[in-house]
Amino acid sequence: MSSVEPDPRLGPRAKIERAKEHLADLKLEIGGFIAGDPYKFRVHDDPDGTRHLILESRKPIPLRWSAIVGDIVHNSRSALDLLVTCSGRLETESDKEFPFRIFRKRTDFEKKAFEGFGNHCPRTIRFLKLLKPYERLHDTKRPSADLGHHANTIFLLKTLSNRDKHELIIPVGTVAGRAIVTPKPGFGEPFELLAQSTSLMCEGEIVITISPFDPLFANKDFNTQVTTSICLGGVEGLPFIGAHSVLAHIVKIVDRIVGIAERRLFR
Repeated sequence: MSSVEPDPRLGPRAKIERAKEHLADLKLEIGGFIAGDPYKFRVHDDPDGTRHLILESRKPIPLRWSAIVGDIVHNSRSALDLLVTCSGRLETESDKEFPFRIFRKRTDFEKKAFEGFGNHCPRTIRFLKLLKPYERLHDTKRPSADLGHHANTIFLLKTLSNRDKHELIIPVGTVAGRAIVTPKPGFGEPFELLAQSTSLMCEGEIVITISPFDPLFANKDFNTQVTTSICLGGVEGLPFIGAHSVLAHIVKIVDRIVGIAERRLFR
């Protein structure tokens, strides 16, 4: 009984297309969840007049979303590994493995990126040198990565992949964005306040606190609404944007890299 191996050059494209399908599924599920009005907020007033807005979740976020996120991450990361191995094998006419290594530091990239590659796949090595898959930081305090740089997106993909494969599934939860404060007629113009935390929230957690001693609120009557986002958690460097937006950006960058490889490496 014989088997036919698929063309290895098609592997990276198959993986990133599958990631797109999972991404579309996640978008639909998030949209349906939000349309069901899953949250409400209650107000608690302290004796001194301090007001707390507290999150109450009517419906828990499905755990399966973490599994879908893992599928998106896994297929995106696999696409990168497959494209480098495929390119290296085409050049060397071997069945050797050529990993797509991603680094935090440029010095590590320069020292370790091509270990085991040998001297027989210059086109693959040149491709990786042009791509430079190591993290770029804009602050020594390690803020959220600037996903405008493709290397930071790749590094975030590595971080998410390592957690999902080797540690725990990636949590998906609710993050409070900002409070929109609308004074009642005669008490001033509407304004916005940032929530107290950008981490994933739990039921009963205080979203924002309003002090009666703050001149913005003293002796005023107002209404307050809070915006929320569905976000990823569990790893450092996540930007403060929605889960679907982060994953869509990762998939877009990997899709571009696969497209470049198809044109330059797999001809």
